[in-house]
Amino acid sequence: MSRNTNTSAQNVEFRGPLFVLGYGRSGTKLLRAILTGCRGVRIADIETNCLPLWSTLLPRYGDLSDRRNFDAFFRATASLPFFDYAAARGRPIDPVSWYLEAAPFDLASLFESLLKLHLGFDDAKDRLWGDKSPTYTAHTAFLHQLYPQARFVHIVRDGRDCCASARRAWGANVFRTAQRWNDTVQRPGIDLAGTAGVLLELRYEDLLADPETETRRVCEFLDLPYDASLWREVESGEAVGRARQQRGLLAANNGGYRDALSPATVSRINRIAGDALARHGYEPDAHSSERLGRLTATGYRVADGIRQVTRRVPAMGFVGALRFVVNFLRQNLASERLKRRR
Repeated sequence: MSRNTNTSAQNVEFRGPLFVLGYGRSGTKLLRAILTGCRGVRIADIETNCLPLWSTLLPRYGDLSDRRNFDAFFRATASLPFFDYAAARGRPIDPVSWYLEAAPFDLASLFESLLKLHLGFDDAKDRLWGDKSPTYTAHTAFLHQLYPQARFVHIVRDGRDCCASARRAWGANVFRTAQRWNDTVQRPGIDLAGTAGVLLELRYEDLLADPETETRRVCEFLDLPYDASLWREVESGEAVGRARQQRGLLAANNGGYRDALSPATVSRINRIAGDALARHGYEPDAHSSERLGRLTATGYRVADGIRQVTRRVPAMGFVGALRFVVNFLRQNLASERLKRRR
């Protein structure tokens, strides 16, 4: 497994962006919570996931310094989940304030100004800004091109535990999860292999087993001061799963797939995700990746989408839940198109 550290000379204090990466249910919330324990580190508590879609939308709206064009772009993007979550938490994005901070209105400045507005980031007082969006794990080459100064911390968890956790949390199909995990977690190490001082990868299991060593590694990589309270007093930030409302690290929160999944299911997950499991130091019983057929993968995806709508209906109503999931899928489809262009 990659053990890249920040070996390049740094004459200027790193100010961001920092991208916290990891497949869903891998501990990205925990890692964000540890990092935001450092004074002046501001990482969004809502996943943005919008950059791949924005990269396709922006050319349609021309020069966004023209307020009419900016307002049209805002209307097109304000239905995305990030904006819904921000409004629900009492921090709606004001288009006027965003416009005033967004110059020169390219993709990088639009994203930075949006996040800093959302975070209430003060350039004079705060140290480092960042984002935690699992979708971006598959797009590190794109993000590095967009922000050459960016750094990436990628947390990897045993794909079999990710499958079990995703099924427990969201009802997700474990075989579709396994294939997506296999395809996603290999990208940062491949895309950034030749770029020193940009990527740090760690394993969730290592963080639980030796939090002091792993937290020190992360802090050193980001030029942040280390303090043991960062991991001893951390709150997981999880709303679902075994780590829900957990304070401190749940050291036993790994290997649960053995009890949650049947041996036959685990065996097939090993065949689907064997390449990435082996690459990251896990022990599959197969070392070649079995691919789901297109029709099978599509069927699993449709079923997962229906489950997402159903689980949101009690809180949002059917129309609201359908709208939310459709806009979430818009982002995912844009993400997949970007991956195909790579």
